[in-house]
This record gives sequence, structure tokens and C-alpha cells, in this order.
Amino acid sequence: MNDKTPEKPTATPDSVASGAKACEPVSEGPFHTEAVNRILHSLLLAFFAWLAIWVFAIVMLVQWGFMIFTGEANQNLKGFMSEVGQYITQVLRYLALQTDEKPFPFSSWPHPVPDPSKHGKDNASTTPSV
Repeated sequence: MNDKTPEKPTATPDSVASGAKACEPVSEGPFHTEAVNRILHSLLLAFFAWLAIWVFAIVMLVQWGFMIFTGEANQNLKGFMSEVGQYITQVLRYLALQTDEKPFPFSSWPHPVPDPSKHGKDNASTTPSV
């Protein structure tokens, strides 16, 4: 049997003189860690937005089917499409460096925006007149 132990790295005179340890990098390099992290997050989020656009398109086709057969939009799908649209907007704002807040999955999923046409009708009947 030939037992070989792995060789340990040895320190060079230059690294000893500079105070650096044998296997540690001397500097972080020319890249800013925050910028590299932002770019990696952006690539991942761009992929998620691409998938979300496809989901949005498929749900839109299903919604059109509801419109053809029932004459009205499905409210559940309408709310979901609102959420997906907001998510895509959040990702695009992050990619365009308009915000530092990372969208889903790094924060919560967006909530549906209330339909202003419904609230206008409900508020008109309950608003007191002066």
C-alpha cells in the first residue's frame, strides 16, 4: 500500500511578508459583490418574469373562452391576472434599477388591485350627500 498524504500549501516569502495566509485570497477582486449579486438576482427574476408572461398569456386565452361561452369574465381569473401583471411590473422595475426591493420569491406575492368600477358603484350608494 502506498499511503500518500495530501500536500499542505506552503506560504511563499511574499505572502508571509504581506501578512496573508496561505490559502486566502489577498483581495476580493475587481468586482463589487453587491453588483454581482444584483446581476445574478436579475437574471433569475428575468427568467421568472418570462415564465409569468407565458402563464399570463395562457390564462388570458382561458379568460377569453369564459367570455365566449358565458358572456362575462371569470372573477377568480381576473384577480389572478391582476396579480401576475403586478408581479411582471415589479420584476421589470427591479431589472430597470428603478427599485431595490426584490419581487417574489424574495418578498411576498402581490395582492390583486381592487376593481375601480366595482368600488365606484358601491361607494356611490353609501357616500353621504352634503
